[in-house]
Amino acid sequence: MNWGKGIILVTGAFMVFIISLVVMMCRTDQFLVAEDYYKQELAYQDQIDRIKNVQGLDGVVTVELSSDRKTAFVALPSEMIGKIKEGQIHWFRPDNARLDVAQPIEDNEIGRWVCDLSQMKKGRWRVRTTWTDGQKEYFDEKVITL
Repeated sequence: MNWGKGIILVTGAFMVFIISLVVMMCRTDQFLVAEDYYKQELAYQDQIDRIKNVQGLDGVVTVELSSDRKTAFVALPSEMIGKIKEGQIHWFRPDNARLDVAQPIEDNEIGRWVCDLSQMKKGRWRVRTTWTDGQKEYFDEKVITL
């Protein structure tokens, strides 16, 4: 084998490698953190205010998993019982937006909600809880691993 054939073989192998990388890159799903990411960034001061509103409460938001990790119990501070106008528990999966689950919350007498996790994929989740009492909005985020 002479140098000319070797250079052609190495160049051909490099081209096949680059084409393989381009094909793999095109087939990979790309997810943004949120579809309206730029709109959320522009209104981030509102998010900071929501977080500060939660920090101003006497209690904390808790997320407890059952022993088999198929059920979660989300509880809001007791001072919010009877005041919630609307809210949502958003199970956010950072690596795949298709796995996200949103569960509305309505005011109840105990301030605690049960979430069925049996269909959810194992791994790291962010539990984003948002609610309003009609005057202020609140936001809390917990990270759990199923």
